[in-house]
Amino acid sequence: PGFPYPSPHHHSGLISSPSNFEHVYHMTVNSAEQFLSPDPINPEYPPSLRSAPGTPHSVTLR
Repeated sequence: PGFPYPSPHHHSGLISSPSNFEHVYHMTVNSAEQFLSPDPINPEYPPSLRSAPGTPHSVTLR
């Protein structure tokens, strides 16, 4: 009976979840922008990103 409302504790974890997600999303966007930067010829369809075997976020970005 020491914790009458362990709700705040759980909330802390929940807030951390979305915070991390946002960070990951931001990181992904930055990565894509960086890849497009060195590709002035085909900034829309960079061969580097296309060649990547795991870049599904790039498609979602478009």
